[in-house]
Amino acid sequence: MSDDVKRELKLSQQLVMTPQLQMAIKMLQTSTGDLHTMLDNIAGLEPAMLDDPDLLQPSSEEMAAEQEDGRVPWSFDVTVHGSGDVSIVGDPPVARAVRGVLPYVRVKQDADAEQKREALWFARAMRQRARTYELFTATLLARRPSLATATSPADVEPVKVRELAEEMGMHESTITRVATGIRIENSRGVLSLTSDKRGVHLV
Repeated sequence: MSDDVKRELKLSQQLVMTPQLQMAIKMLQTSTGDLHTMLDNIAGLEPAMLDDPDLLQPSSEEMAAEQEDGRVPWSFDVTVHGSGDVSIVGDPPVARAVRGVLPYVRVKQDADAEQKREALWFARAMRQRARTYELFTATLLARRPSLATATSPADVEPVKVRELAEEMGMHESTITRVATGIRIENSRGVLSLTSDKRGVHLV
C-alpha cells in the first residue's frame, strides 16, 4: 500500500470521528457569505451587542500554546479592514486575517448547556478557520511575493498543493478546501483561488 493511500485512509478514519470535526473541515471550503447561513442553524448563538466580548478572538490558552511553540501569537488585526478573508498589508507585506468579514455573535443567555457547548465550539471553529486562512496566505505569499500586488492569474505562478501542505504541516485535502473558500485582498483588489492539477492558483 502506497504512502498516499495510507494517508487517505487515515484521513477517512479521522473524518468519521465526530460531527464537529466534519463540520470544521466543511467550514474551510465554505465562503464567508455562506458561513452566515450555517450560523442560522446554531441555536445557541445570536447577534452580539457592542459591549459583548468577542468570541472569535483567540483565547489566552491558545495564545500561550503558540508562544510555547515559538510562534508569534495569532490574533485578528482590528486595524485591517477589507472585504477579503485575509488582507496582505504592510512593507514588507504580511498576511493578516480580517475580523470584520465574520459575524459578531454571542451565546444566548437562555441557551441550555448543550446549545452553549455547540455555540462555543462553532465560535472556536470559525476562529480556527480564520487562523488557517491566514497561515495559508502567509505560506503562499512567501513562495509567491507577487501575490501582494497581483491583479490577474498571470501575475502569480501556481504552487503545488503538496508543497504548501508540507510547509504548513497539513493534509493536501485541507489545502484544496482552503483554496476553494478563501478570498485574499491585496493593494489592488480581492482575489479568488482554485486548486487543480496545476496547483493552487488565481482564477
